[in-house]
Amino acid sequence: PRKKTLFGTAKAMLHLSVVLPPKFADPTTIISAYPSFPGACGSISPLVGKTNLGRATLVYHPSTVPGSCTLVAEEAFTGAKSHKVVIRQKAP
Repeated sequence: PRKKTLFGTAKAMLHLSVVLPPKFADPTTIISAYPSFPGACGSISPLVGKTNLGRATLVYHPSTVPGSCTLVAEEAFTGAKSHKVVIRQKAP
């Protein structure tokens, strides 16, 4: 899995690529968020991103709870899921 460490109020850009086939306006969303501690997962915006030439970008806003959050995304056209992304957060 891909990993990223965030400090304080930093944001993480989550770039999703839908390649088989690349669709226009395919809704993508984070379907799973597994926290290491209660409250360790932050928020995602927008809640649903639309692809443009097969790509969408969602922004992860960290919580103030230290720990890690594992995210999995899904696109609507075929229901394909992404690899897991692990985000580690440290106290601000």
